[in-house]
Amino acid sequence: SMCGRPLGLQFFSKTGDLYIADAYLGLMKVGPDGGEAEVLVTQADDGVPFHFVNGLDVDQATGDVYFTDSSTTYPRRFNTEIMMNADATGRLLKYDARSRSVTVLRADLPYPNGVAVSSDGTHVVVAHTVPCQAFRYQIKGAKAGSYEFMVDLPGYPDNVRRDARG
Repeated sequence: SMCGRPLGLQFFSKTGDLYIADAYLGLMKVGPDGGEAEVLVTQADDGVPFHFVNGLDVDQATGDVYFTDSSTTYPRRFNTEIMMNADATGRLLKYDARSRSVTVLRADLPYPNGVAVSSDGTHVVVAHTVPCQAFRYQIKGAKAGSYEFMVDLPGYPDNVRRDARG
């Protein structure tokens, strides 16, 4: 916990920046020339600090970073307690690179983990480790801001990614 634990990585292709979701240190970035990672944020704009930053993805059109904080109660080293206690304090967050601010898009989530922005940028898919499900958060359109159930999964998802078909 003192050295960090990177769990999610994603490049922003327009700048070459590598964004890092570190379970203990927060949301980080390494520039295109490499070097030491810079901690961008350690809490959301509501003042609640991150406890377990987990998955992330970058909207390649806007540069916005969508990521999860799996619990506001338990850090990564106590991930089994999240499951045993049915902790539902996780959050889906958005980092705006231009304003350097973090917005809570959805709170009170059960163990949100992986994040993937759709290829058309209309929604974000969020995998929940427990209860083994995936949800869709609408970024754009008539349902913007809604959080809808997508699918029950056959196991405990630890991430989610787009395939070659988007």
